[in-house]
Amino acid sequence: MSVGRILYLNFAQADSGALADVDLRRDYVLACRFMHCGIVDRTATLDLGFAYAAVDPIPELSLDGATFADLCDAVGTEIVDDASRLGREVRVLWSGGIDSTTALIAVIKAAEARGYARNVRVLLSLDSVHENPAFFLQHIDGRYEIASAAYPISAALDPGACNVTGEHGDQLFGSQLLESYVRRGLAGVAYRDIFPLVVAERVRSLDALWRVARYLDPVIAAAPVPIRTLFDCLWWLNFSLKWQDVSLRLAAFHGDYARVISDSIRHFFRDERFQAWALAQRESRCPSTWARYKDVAKRYILDFTGDRSYYRTKEKEDSLRNVIVSQTSATVPRIYMTEDFRAVIRAGPN
Repeated sequence: MSVGRILYLNFAQADSGALADVDLRRDYVLACRFMHCGIVDRTATLDLGFAYAAVDPIPELSLDGATFADLCDAVGTEIVDDASRLGREVRVLWSGGIDSTTALIAVIKAAEARGYARNVRVLLSLDSVHENPAFFLQHIDGRYEIASAAYPISAALDPGACNVTGEHGDQLFGSQLLESYVRRGLAGVAYRDIFPLVVAERVRSLDALWRVARYLDPVIAAAPVPIRTLFDCLWWLNFSLKWQDVSLRLAAFHGDYARVISDSIRHFFRDERFQAWALAQRESRCPSTWARYKDVAKRYILDFTGDRSYYRTKEKEDSLRNVIVSQTSATVPRIYMTEDFRAVIRAGPN
């Protein structure tokens, strides 16, 4: 049975080895296990074994001189202006992490400048507050309406609002996967010398060691910027292969209403200008220490809060671990979405 072109399949669907009644090719399944997502290739160079479509093709390189802070302010302003024009509430999903804090600050700055602050609501959990208590007490508590956004976060989305997330921050800057290699001083090693071992370490399979590296070679070769180090390689694979998973994973849990929900979501860092900015960061991409990962985002936060302790010590955490459905649970549903934005959801094995 043909299901048409695929926009999204979650990790549980990819890991099952099948899509509808079609067996997925072994190389693809192993690559999905390495990336821990259902891969959709934005460069359109990989043979996934099924028809697929990229919602956000890789943008053209652009060096217009805009800084990261400039882009944050511009996107925050556009979000608030769009919500104001449509008469919608701005609901910011704040996990407490670096990315969502950056997005929230940009929205706050724009909303206060435009007298729209009363129409901003912050969706958070207790874990959000624990991750960044000073920011909560000084900049959210008593200033903005709040609402609970605990597990599963997809249930907190309001189709009648402008739902803002900090998604795609990792795709711009690198990957959580890079942490151990930065800490071990291996992120700057030539990727061809180490990448197969990284695959084997992550997938825990000798079968995957060379198969995944060979399978992903075409997408690495398709990069519009030089890919030399392990950091470059893992950043590019995240940017090109996991982007669409991140774009659509929240909407996909809404089944037949996935398009309506997707249209209501504004992933802050999905903007094409941020993508072009990320592509241009060739010389400064790899941080010297893990504390310097996402340094420009932390500087943007510092300029707003003045919290130098946060800037010096804050490190990237898996902030969404408690609010996105576990991707390793035996009960996770298998989901795929076709190009008409209809998501098919089937219960996972118990």
